[in-house]
Amino acid sequence: MEGKKLLFANLNSKYTFSEWGRIFFSVINTFKESGYIISILDRPELHNLEVYGTPTFDLENVEIVDSAPADTEDYVYLYDHKDSQFNNAKWQKQIYLKYDLHSKYWFEEPMIMPFPVHPLQEIYGYIPRLPELREAKRNIRILFAGDIDKYKRVWIRHPEEKLPRQIIVESIKDNLDQDKLQIIQDEDTFQQVMNGEFSNKFVIIDNDTQRIDGKLWLDTLAKCDFFFSPPGIVMPMCHNITEAMAIGSIPFTNYPEWMQPNLEHGVNCIAFDSQQDLMEKIDFVFGMDDASIQKMKKNAI
Repeated sequence: MEGKKLLFANLNSKYTFSEWGRIFFSVINTFKESGYIISILDRPELHNLEVYGTPTFDLENVEIVDSAPADTEDYVYLYDHKDSQFNNAKWQKQIYLKYDLHSKYWFEEPMIMPFPVHPLQEIYGYIPRLPELREAKRNIRILFAGDIDKYKRVWIRHPEEKLPRQIIVESIKDNLDQDKLQIIQDEDTFQQVMNGEFSNKFVIIDNDTQRIDGKLWLDTLAKCDFFFSPPGIVMPMCHNITEAMAIGSIPFTNYPEWMQPNLEHGVNCIAFDSQQDLMEKIDFVFGMDDASIQKMKKNAI
């Protein structure tokens, strides 16, 4: 297969197959999008993938195989555990997949895989729609949409303790002037806001009362100038921060240093730390002019 980009994957780490299979999907899809023909060594885990992992085998040029290729020198070898049988073979290149971002690397810096969009958006085929979504008319200044309940515990402590999502959202509800806040709890209000005139407000959509259809998610994100991205659980990054940047909605977050490369306050994001700082930054965003927003939007993309 001269001239082809070939990859052989030998994966069985519990981390690779965690998160309902979305990590496995995102890793394989990244190489598929880079033009590789991918052979994945068969393992029991591949036959017990959860909801976001199973679509991996619908991807073009991805197959399960029973053994390693004979011509290993033509292949890149992707693995998440050491296996002397394979590691001692001669490959075009070997890539070791690890998940501990805080390990010390004595010999060389690792390559950090960019945090991906959610597998569902890949499946829905979002890439051809990016130009349209980036140019969509914005009619909300700041938008938050997501789960809130049970996000109260402080999980994130690197590089410093981060305010958890539930505390952040409750602080906004308690301290922001009511004429600058709109909480959407039903479909009628959702449609009115999404299709209405520009609103210089902070709009909150709580998934407990108004869940957005995944196929409409990016269209909803494309309605806002700024997307509010508080932490998730254990790992702060949520797919929505990447999706927001992809379509030109500027991230408003308290974990800019967790993105690679780091986001920069005032350049391609709005960053905050304390509850007081959060409220000050919200007021700052409400007062921004269109030229400044467009410049930041371009940098975020």
